[in-house]
Parts: sequence; C-alpha cells; structure tokens
Amino acid sequence: MRRYLGMACLAAACVIAPVGAKEEAAPSGALEDLITMRVDGELVVGTDGKVASYVVKTKVDDKLKTLIDQNVAQWRFETVSKDGQATRARSDMRITLVAKQAANGYDVHIDNVVFMPPGLDAADAAAAAQGTTRTTIEITKQRPMPQYPHYSVNGLVTLMVHVAPDGTVADIDATQCSLYFAGGSEVNKKRACKAMEDNALRAIRQWHFKLSDKPGAETVGVMPVQYRMPGARAEQILATSKPGKWRLESRGPYRKPAWARDANGQRVGTADAVGDELLPSNSILKFRSGGPEGA
Repeated sequence: MRRYLGMACLAAACVIAPVGAKEEAAPSGALEDLITMRVDGELVVGTDGKVASYVVKTKVDDKLKTLIDQNVAQWRFETVSKDGQATRARSDMRITLVAKQAANGYDVHIDNVVFMPPGLDAADAAAAAQGTTRTTIEITKQRPMPQYPHYSVNGLVTLMVHVAPDGTVADIDATQCSLYFAGGSEVNKKRACKAMEDNALRAIRQWHFKLSDKPGAETVGVMPVQYRMPGARAEQILATSKPGKWRLESRGPYRKPAWARDANGQRVGTADAVGDELLPSNSILKFRSGGPEGA
C-alpha cells in the first residue's frame, strides 16, 4: 500500500571515483536510487495469527503513521506454539520505509519488517526469556578488519554468516550493498559495491565466534559492515541512521545465499541494519499473508 508524500531535497551527492588502482569488472544487478527510513516499534500477535496490539515508538508524521496502520491491519502470521499449545507472541519490530520519486512528491511504501528479538507473551516473563533468540552468536576474534576500498565511498554491506560448532565460519556470503549519498557513474558505483563486499568477505571469513549452548540457539546471523570516510559526510550518515530520519541510498538487489537453511527466515538487508549489530536471520514470527514482498 502506497501514499504520496512531499519531501525536502537532501544534500548533494558524493561522486564516486577510483583512487589509483586497477579497475574491477562491474558486477551484474542494477543499483536503485531510493530514500529509506527506519521506524522502531513493538507488536503482539494473538493465537489466531492476527496482530493483537502494536505501538510505533518512532515519531513520524500523520501520513506515515496512517500508512503503517493500514499495513499492520493486514498482517497475518503463522501460529506460534509453546509445548504444543498456541500462544501469543511479542516482538520488537523494525520497519523500513522506502520512498521513490514520483510525479507529485514521493511514493512511499513499507519495504521490510525485521523482528528482533522474538519473545512469548509479556505476561510470562520466564517464558519470554526462554523464547528469545537474541545474542546467541558472539564475536571472539575480530581480526583482520575489512580494508577500505580504493573508491571515495560511504556505504554498508550485509553478510549472512553460518558459524560452525568450533566457532569458525562455515559459510558466508554478501547479501546486499548500499552506497550513501553517492553520485558518479553506475559502473563505478557497482564496482565500489563489489570491492566493499569482497573486502568484508575476505576479512570476516577469518574471524572466530562463540555459539550459545542453549537448545535451539541460532548458528546463522546477519552482520553489517560499514564503510565511512571521515568528515562532514560521515556525520550526515550517522545522523540519518537514527530512527525517523530519511537517508539517500543507491541499493543493490538482495541475494539470499543458496546454503541458507530456512526458506521462511526473515530478510535482513542494508536498510534494516544499524551500526555493527549482529542480527538474527530467523524469527518465531513468520508472515502468512499481508507482509511486505520478500519479508
């Protein structure tokens, strides 16, 4: 569901150009220019799979709140069970709004929703603690660090990481790349994304992790890797990463790794990630209908 919304112009874009290094081949997959905003909230899903209640914690204008209300009213989820019985489920949620330029302002829609972390009904604190999957993967060795690419670029890539029982990386793939406030040619922007992804993969493939020993703990997570040049642009990126702020991105397509085990796992892309948090790739809340496409 979409609504038109007028917006003020954002700051001028930064032109991307290689800095004295060999040119890589441009990868396939077009980059899309759009504006994104993160909206934080919380919801409770009833035993019938309908949203029993929800709250938007980020302050947004009335038009955006109406858009969110209309979408949430259509959400239906698979039944959550505990000990074989249907139960209410509560979760923090992160809504990603996307705006694309249209004839009269901007066309705004909900791009994705990430639930983090899920928990059972708030009335049962003990069950809620058992139901969460937060912080089940811990980084124990964070070296080497990804190298900065030879492009004047600010952006973020997301990596899906599967951790082996001994803490080494069993599988890892880049899932998406975004450049912030970026100008320049399409070819150079795609090359910059490829360099960012390759540098992140090369480094993090050598990291070590610790898995939780709790039954059913996650072994797959989504890790964002930021690339920020110092200066005023970095400050702008930091400011626009906060909830309720619009940010201009050139974003590549989302690619789910072939090895990803859960076909119903939640999609976590660049616009859904903040800072260097390690996000769960799975959630007990799974859309049955009405959710954003691909969520």
